Amino acid sequence: RLKDVPCHAEFFKWIQWHNMAYTTAKVTLDVPHYVVHYEDYDRDWKGTLNGLLKFLNLPNRRFDMASPFTYRSYYLEYYTREQRHKIRSLIREVATVSVWKLISHYFEGDDY
Repeated sequence: RLKDVPCHAEFFKWIQWHNMAYTTAKVTLDVPHYVVHYEDYDRDWKGTLNGLLKFLNLPNRRFDMASPFTYRSYYLEYYTREQRHKIRSLIREVATVSVWKLISHYFEGDDY
């Protein structure tokens, strides 16, 4: 039940934004798109930025002087396991198949 999902309106808006962005870029406008996951910045910050710049046809830059990326890995402590399971269920139900493939790794493991 929707009312049992904490912050259900926010999670609904979050997944709808991703659904609409993906559908608009891929289906409606059929324009090139580039997917970057949050954790990509932590795993390979320079490579991720260079890949994004290349996609945008912008010149590569030196990043030595840039502030380092601060990764915030988990927000699990904000919700109980039962709440996280309900959040995952809502998102899985509302997400398009394509978007779920892109985000499902955030909802795997024993924490959900």
